Amino acid sequence: MVLNLKEVLDPQEFNQFITLLKDIAPYQLKIDQANGCIEILKKDEKQVFQQLQQKLKPYYEKLDKAWFT
Repeated sequence: MVLNLKEVLDPQEFNQFITLLKDIAPYQLKIDQANGCIEILKKDEKQVFQQLQQKLKPYYEKLDKAWFT
């Protein structure tokens, strides 16, 4: 059974997940444009990027569990 995001995440989780994705997108774009080199980010940008990755991790784990197990 294939579930969509809104079936896996409750409304509050969904909104927070989308907000985090929007927050991390500019950093990810900058990294992608540098051929995946995270060193393109300034020290403070790298720190924010890594914090956002950590905040996103539980959402990805929940989605992986719902979709792939």
